[in-house]
Amino acid sequence: MARSLSERVAIMGIYAALYVAATEVLAPISFLIFNIRVADALRGLLLFFPTEVIIGNFVGHFVANLFSPLGVIDLASPIFSTLGLIVAWKLSKIDVPLGYAAHWLILSTWLVYLLHQTLGLDYMILIPTIYPQVMVSDLLLPMLVYDLLKIRWKG
Repeated sequence: MARSLSERVAIMGIYAALYVAATEVLAPISFLIFNIRVADALRGLLLFFPTEVIIGNFVGHFVANLFSPLGVIDLASPIFSTLGLIVAWKLSKIDVPLGYAAHWLILSTWLVYLLHQTLGLDYMILIPTIYPQVMVSDLLLPMLVYDLLKIRWKG
């Protein structure tokens, strides 16, 4: 059954609000060099509500990053996240983990560059620090949510 426009907008709004709330409540681990954004677990909903998650994630990520200690440059991050989600959605039709892995690589690469430019940290410090942390928030947590929902909705 197709969802109505009002249902789709509600899902986008709820997603965005949850994303902002989780990011701000957990701000000490959501920004800068320690970067495990628990709110990214919501991306596990991507394959169930693709358009709603892509738009809700962009809005939520943008609003959350208004409070980023990195300043206005971090408002570009939702663009890379959205690009990653679109790639993840397309690749997930072939293989779900591959889709989430693509998102993780796109966003990690952007964050390494962003932190290098804003904080002046060496890539040799950032790469082994950022990639594993973002793997948790952008690959493992969304996959966990996806797997749990898949089991629940199929059963």
